[in-house]
Amino acid sequence: MPANTVDVFWDFGSCPAPAETSGYAIANRLRTLALRLGAVRSFRAYLAVSSHSDATSNGRALALRSELQSSGVSLIDSPGGKDVADKMLIADMFTHVFEKAALAPSNVIMLISSDPSYAYVLSVLQMRSQRIVLLGSGLDGVAAGLASQATAFLDWDTEILADTPKARFLGSSPKRPTIPALSVRRIDWYTHPSTELVKSATQTSPPAPLQVCMA
Repeated sequence: MPANTVDVFWDFGSCPAPAETSGYAIANRLRTLALRLGAVRSFRAYLAVSSHSDATSNGRALALRSELQSSGVSLIDSPGGKDVADKMLIADMFTHVFEKAALAPSNVIMLISSDPSYAYVLSVLQMRSQRIVLLGSGLDGVAAGLASQATAFLDWDTEILADTPKARFLGSSPKRPTIPALSVRRIDWYTHPSTELVKSATQTSPPAPLQVCMA
């Protein structure tokens, strides 16, 4: 079992799982990516269920959430929209740091978000020696400031959405959804372009102290 442990916090509002894709495939890719960092201890996604249902016109909202939940993703309903979801995620992330990080110094926090407003939160956690792996979109553009505050960052579109299998169940049939064959890209840990970035987030040894010489 990996020495590191990972806790995943998913800002579903800024990095949503497309309704037409398989929730099983999305969750499997996220789990595979997180397991490269360590053993996954918790996996939470924050969203307003009512808003998600209203925004999905093809009847897939309920099925998608069911697929994610069945795959081990804890869906945290945040009535009131994304602003409320963000506050709940931040509160839970800091609670996690207060209660668990001291007991598990090898812990890694994986934040799934493209919202630049999380930059300050990540900078505060970094200054408390927390290792943050960020997964999001536009991290070399409008969200570059967010990415700069993470220990390592990965691209949501490349790692998760590329060639994701479509859902075979569109919600109108009374039959149970069929789990599609997953065509997950098996990326070798040692040859993947983001290896060095992610490996830097899993180093457990602290930096060497500065040597100050007094004249």
